Amino acid sequence: MVAVAFCSLAIAGCQGSAPQPDSSPTPPSSGTARLTVLNGAYSVEVVAGPVTQSEALLATSNRGPTAYSVLATPGGAYSLRFSGPGGGAQSWTVRLNRRPGWAVVVEGGTTHLVLNLSGLQVNSLVIAGGAYAMVVDLPPARAEVPVEVTGGANRMTFVIARGSSATLVAGPGVSRVEGGSPEGSRRYVVGSGPAATGYQIRVTSGAALVVLSSS
Repeated sequence: MVAVAFCSLAIAGCQGSAPQPDSSPTPPSSGTARLTVLNGAYSVEVVAGPVTQSEALLATSNRGPTAYSVLATPGGAYSLRFSGPGGGAQSWTVRLNRRPGWAVVVEGGTTHLVLNLSGLQVNSLVIAGGAYAMVVDLPPARAEVPVEVTGGANRMTFVIARGSSATLVAGPGVSRVEGGSPEGSRRYVVGSGPAATGYQIRVTSGAALVVLSSS
C-alpha cells in the first residue's frame, strides 16, 4: 500500500472537525449508487465505511480547516468536490455506505490514489484522473465488472479478492506487467473463479508498471 497517512474520526489528535456535506440523501438500498470525484487532491483514499454508517458517504481530511461539497440526486448519484485552503495539497479519506452497489468514477488527478473497495459491492470503476501511484483493492465480483483506466500512473496495483478472477488488457502505453498469466498479446489473467463473475480491466493510458495480484 502507498505509505500515506490518512486521518479518520477514530484517530486521536486529528486537527479540525469533520466537514459536513452540503446534501446527503439516503442512499438506495438496492441498485447502484454513483460516486464521481470531480477534482483531485494530493492523495485520496476511498474505503468502505462502518456497518452502522447511514449516510451515503463521509469524508475527512488530515488537515484543517478544510471542506468538501456533495452534489447529490435522489437516484443515488453523488459528485464529490474537495475545497479549502491549500486545495490540491489536501489528503482525504472517503467512506462509502456498504448497502448499495457502487459505480465509482475518479476524474480528478492525484499524486496518490488508494481505492480500498474490499468491503463494498462494486458494479463498475472508471479512473480517468492520473496519479503517480495508485492501488486498487477489489472485492469479490458478483457479476462481470468493467474497470476502465484512462488516467496514467507511474505504478498501478490491482489486488483481486480471493475466489474472483480478473482479465487485464494492457494498452501500448503500459511498459511492463507483473503478476498474472499472459494469454495472447498484452492480455493477462489473475485469480480464480468463472470469467462471467470477474473483473474486465482495460488500461488504455500510460503506465511504467502494472501489478496484478490475488489476495
